[in-house]
Amino acid sequence: MMRVLVPARLRKAVRTWFDSRYISISDHRQDIRDALWEVQTLRREMVTLQSEVERLRQARPAAPPPPPQQSAADKAKIDDARRLAQETAKALDGVLQNEILVWQAIDELRAAQAEAQERQTAAVQAAVDRSAVVQAPMDQSAVDQSAVDASAVDVSVVAKVAAGRSRGEQGRAEEQPCA
Repeated sequence: MMRVLVPARLRKAVRTWFDSRYISISDHRQDIRDALWEVQTLRREMVTLQSEVERLRQARPAAPPPPPQQSAADKAKIDDARRLAQETAKALDGVLQNEILVWQAIDELRAAQAEAQERQTAAVQAAVDRSAVVQAPMDQSAVDQSAVDASAVDVSVVAKVAAGRSRGEQGRAEEQPCA
């Protein structure tokens, strides 16, 4: 071991740091005494509680009192009430299950309707785009049946959109002022 001269202030700072981090032996012994005293106090309380529990066990009645006698009319009413409650519960369960089935069917219909509408919109847009490429006025006979899916889109809708578009182009040409 090597000895080094250390200034008093530094030595005092290190000692106070150690003292704050570690507990002294006398403080540790006092903590052990306090813990032992608490354990002994708890032991005495447990003995007192156990004796109280034994006293209460001996004081309780030996057998429960017999149930009051029921008349035949009261028993019939009780049985009828129980039967009605069980029937009501079964009926309500069926109603709730049917309601769930109805809401599932509604959700499926909404999904199918949205899907069909998306297909119809896509087909109409495709037909309108094709008519814009051709840039010729279209009538009912000009719609190519193979280009439009007949199950998803009504052909008359495509023809009306195309005819409206060609009329719009003609109208714009007529509206331009002559210079």
